[in-house]
Amino acid sequence: MSILLTGGLSELTNALAEQLVDTTNLIILHNYNSDANEEAILGILLKENVKKVFDCSLTTNSAVGDPLKSAPSILLGITGVVDAIRNYGLVQCFTLVSGEQVYGNSSNRVETQPLEPVTFVGSAMMSVEAMVHSYAMSYRIPTVIGRIPEGNKLPIAQVASGLLAISNSIDFSKPAEVYNITTDETGAKIRNTFGWSPTESAISSAFCDVRPKLLIFGDSPVKREFVVKTIADIPYVESTISSKAFSNDDVHREILKHSPSHILYFSTSREAFDGDSFILRENMSTNLYLPWLLAAESDKMRLHFTYFGTGELFGIGDDEEHDDDEMPTLVEKPARAVKKHTDKMLRRFETTLQCRMGLPIGGMANEPTSEKLRVAANELDELDTSVSNLNDCLPRVLQLILAKRTGIFNVVNPGTIKIKELKSRLPSTGPSELSILPLVPVKMSCKKFEASTSPLPEIRQILH
Repeated sequence: MSILLTGGLSELTNALAEQLVDTTNLIILHNYNSDANEEAILGILLKENVKKVFDCSLTTNSAVGDPLKSAPSILLGITGVVDAIRNYGLVQCFTLVSGEQVYGNSSNRVETQPLEPVTFVGSAMMSVEAMVHSYAMSYRIPTVIGRIPEGNKLPIAQVASGLLAISNSIDFSKPAEVYNITTDETGAKIRNTFGWSPTESAISSAFCDVRPKLLIFGDSPVKREFVVKTIADIPYVESTISSKAFSNDDVHREILKHSPSHILYFSTSREAFDGDSFILRENMSTNLYLPWLLAAESDKMRLHFTYFGTGELFGIGDDEEHDDDEMPTLVEKPARAVKKHTDKMLRRFETTLQCRMGLPIGGMANEPTSEKLRVAANELDELDTSVSNLNDCLPRVLQLILAKRTGIFNVVNPGTIKIKELKSRLPSTGPSELSILPLVPVKMSCKKFEASTSPLPEIRQILH
């Protein structure tokens, strides 16, 4: 039997090929987006006497790129495939590989659930399913649709096995019947119809702990302290991508190259960002666009993303203790105004952890903090501020990262300390060439952070 795989190369295409190559005449069509797509496919169908076709286009990188570029090629590509199958007329089963992203945020992910995608990938899958369904209805093309799990919930070889099972369908009384290929109760239909379920070893491996690997972007004293003293023997890679000059493709390729389980971004706070309008682009690129892009890529790939930001997002001198989820208000400096919008934008991503750091002390943060205290205006001396002792806080943040916690955490020690007391306990190291933003005393609640880990020591105990 001859089988055609369309849609280009992907991990799933390779897995299907490995299971088919010894028993079938296997053809893989690479040039999926050619203008002569339909003619090329029809020629292959006729020449090779193809009996089954699998379309894997929704599993390739083209399905997760720029919507303006990807949407036309995806829809035109699948239309060319099904129209060639229609003209050929001898395909015994056409299998479309879709995904559970079509369900969006719904917890009820059975095949009869109305589709409510919330991402471009999910919307593309729904559109392709609709096109394939219309051809199956209109031209009685024998079609099945397999919705595969997102991420690494099931080993790719088992996903391929499930797709091969549904391709053996002989009942096409219902056009384009849909089957979830999964390990949980939402996979009851494929079990009852084809007797297929993943092997016990596959289920175990899908839920076993995977050794974490960190991909780290950005630069700051907090990052250097984290890399040097905190992550210990956890594998990590420091990205070489510059926040001043990068493209979306650069970032995407960097993630694919290193295959991390977690992505981290350390924002910078430099006085250099508070200049005229010519510096605005660099400020936006570094403090807004790159963290947003990393959060978006992480959300799309279901990777955990951590953003190390700042708590200096509120008014100076107020007596309020600001909670974790409180919206920022401070806009008096361009660098912080941009970070204020970053704080707001990152809230929409499901896989993102935001860490609002207080005034950092300890290790490599002492010099910039001492410089901030040295040049701070005297009228700030009586104001209270929250402090993040890196030696104490960063190991606890690592716990949150490895546990894949999400949301916003004020990463500070409990209580506050007056600026004048902090000056006396953390004396200045002398004049510095550092370019830093002025000091903004802010009081932040750490109840959420403290409750999520072991108790934090008091600030004065740390500074003693």
